[in-house]
Amino acid sequence: MWRQAETTTVPDASGKKQHDIVEFSDSFRFDCMDAATGRTVDGRVITFGIQQGEVSMRLFEKPMAASAPPASIGSVAVDDYTEGVNLYNDKQYEQAFQYLQRGAVHGDPRAQNNLGVMFEKGLGVEQDCEQAVEWYRRAAAQGHARAQFNLGLIFANGSSVKRDDRQAVEWFHKAAVQGHAKAQYQLGNMFVYGRGVAQDDTQAVDWYRKAAAQGNSRAQMNLGLMYSNGRGVVRDEIQAIGWFRKAAAQGNDAAISNLRIMQEKGLIK
Repeated sequence: MWRQAETTTVPDASGKKQHDIVEFSDSFRFDCMDAATGRTVDGRVITFGIQQGEVSMRLFEKPMAASAPPASIGSVAVDDYTEGVNLYNDKQYEQAFQYLQRGAVHGDPRAQNNLGVMFEKGLGVEQDCEQAVEWYRRAAAQGHARAQFNLGLIFANGSSVKRDDRQAVEWFHKAAVQGHAKAQYQLGNMFVYGRGVAQDDTQAVDWYRKAAAQGNSRAQMNLGLMYSNGRGVVRDEIQAIGWFRKAAAQGNDAAISNLRIMQEKGLIK
C-alpha cells in the first residue's frame, strides 16, 4: 500500500477523537488518515489516504517571524509582545502571559494569537478554550493569517468549539489567500473530502500545488497521490514521482515508502 504520514491523533468517522497534543513549535502535523481505495496495480491496492482531521499543535509566533505588527500598533505593545515571547522561550510562562496580555489588549494581533495559544494550552494561565477562541478571533479579524489558520483547525477538529466545517473552510481560505502554506494544504484536504465545501479534486490539487510550491512536504506528498491516482489532474506517474521525491527529500516517510514501492514495481527507471 502507498503509505501515508504517521497518524498521531485520529478522529473516527463519528467525529470522536483522541487526545489533542498541543506544542509550541514551527513544525506541524495534521495527521488523520481517512483512506479510500484508489486503484490496483499488479494486484496491489494503492490506498488513497489524504491527511485530514486532527491538530497536534498550534503556532506560537516568535519575534523573528516574518509578519510585522500593524502600523497602528504602538511601540509599547510591540515591546510587550517581544518581551512576552522571550519570557516564554525561557519557560517563564506566567510572566510571559502578563506581557502578551498587555500587548494583546493594546491590539497587537501577534500577541493576541499567542495569548490564544496560552489559554488553549493552559500555560501561565488556567486553561480556557473559550478565551483561546476569543483571542484567536480578535487577531484573525485583523487579518492575522496564523490566527485564522488556528481558528480553522479549531472548527475543523471541534476541539474547543462545536465542529463546523464551513467555518473551518472560511478561516483556512482567509489564511490561504494570504499565502499561508499550511492553510493552503488544509484547504486542499477539505476539498478532497468535501468537508464544508462541495467535493472538488481540481480545487484540492490547486491548493496542494500552492502549498507544495512553498515546500510543504505533506502537500507535496498529497499532490503526488493526486497525480498517481489521476484525481483532479490527468494521471501522470512522472509528476507523481517528482512530488514524492520532493517530499521524501524533506524526510516524509510516506513519500519515501511510496518511492520504494514504485521502484519495486518498475515504475522508476
